[in-house]
Amino acid sequence: MRPWQYLIGIALLVALAWLLFFGGSQQVSTQISLLAGPVSPGLASFGEQFGKDFIYYNDSNYSFAIKYPIGYEAERLPDPQVLVRFKAFNPYGISEVIDVAVSETLYSSADFENDLASFPVTREDYRADVIEKQVVNVNGREAFFATINQSLGGEPVMTKTAVINCGTYSAYVTATIPQSASADRIVADYMIRSFRC
Repeated sequence: MRPWQYLIGIALLVALAWLLFFGGSQQVSTQISLLAGPVSPGLASFGEQFGKDFIYYNDSNYSFAIKYPIGYEAERLPDPQVLVRFKAFNPYGISEVIDVAVSETLYSSADFENDLASFPVTREDYRADVIEKQVVNVNGREAFFATINQSLGGEPVMTKTAVINCGTYSAYVTATIPQSASADRIVADYMIRSFRC
């Protein structure tokens, strides 16, 4: 399997855990819609207003850094598919989960198109469709963005993935955001845009 497929699988497992163990649709929030791509005025404004509330996670093995909100848990995992997982504490349920993984292989435009060619997916208990895909620059690095809307057992979940080429490896930053926590999309966008390698 390709690393991209592993990440989608992990995102699906996280979404299923959210649905089954943390009350899924019981969370209430305001929806904010931002697209990845050139830094939008909304994302720039968010950074100006809330950037001070973020700190850097620095990975010494791969020499990357990513900002995450103060109060989030940054957990280094022994899983070879996910290096670090960021998650918020939410007493009313679960909010987004953001994973960072690496692959020793550089990602290409052809890989991007091949990975997304299998969408849309429709099965009895699962649906997924790519709603956005772009190739952009993140802090001087080529990055492949995809936003995927999914439905697991009728519960809507959004996955935002960025594959960032870091010279000798590719970093996969994947945010899984339940529909009920859609206001956190801007946090995921800001974290992805802060990634440096």
